[in-house]
Amino acid sequence: MSIENPVDPSIPPPDFQKEISETEVKKERSTTFGPRRWSIPIPTPETQGLPADSWIKTKWRPFMAWQYFFVCLFDFIGGPIANMIYFSNNPDEVFNQWVPLTLTNGGLYHVSMGLIIGVYAYQRTKEKEQGVA
Repeated sequence: MSIENPVDPSIPPPDFQKEISETEVKKERSTTFGPRRWSIPIPTPETQGLPADSWIKTKWRPFMAWQYFFVCLFDFIGGPIANMIYFSNNPDEVFNQWVPLTLTNGGLYHVSMGLIIGVYAYQRTKEKEQGVA
C-alpha cells in the first residue's frame, strides 16, 4: 500500500533519496531558490568592484557615530521643537507631548548603538596601539 499525498508539501516524493552526482549538486545549489539551496554568496568589497581600501572599510566607524549624533539631535532637540511649533500654530488640536522615538522599546536603540560604537572605539584604540591602522 503506497501512501502519497500530492497536496501536502511536507511529505517527500517517493524518489527523494535518489543518487545525484557532485556536479548536479553544485549546479542545484547555485541555481535553485528552494529548500535545497545550502549556500548564499556573501558580497564582499572585491566582488562588488570596490577597492580594498574603500571608504566603507575605513570610514564606517565615524559614519556610525555621526549617524547616531544626528538621530539623537533630531529625537531630543529637533522633534520637540517641531512639535511645539506645530501645536502652537494649531490651537484647535489637542496638545500631544513629544515622545522620543528612540526611547520606545526600552531604549534598545541607544543600548545597541552604545555597544556598537563602544566596542569598535575600543577595537580602534587597540589597532592604533598595535600600529595596524
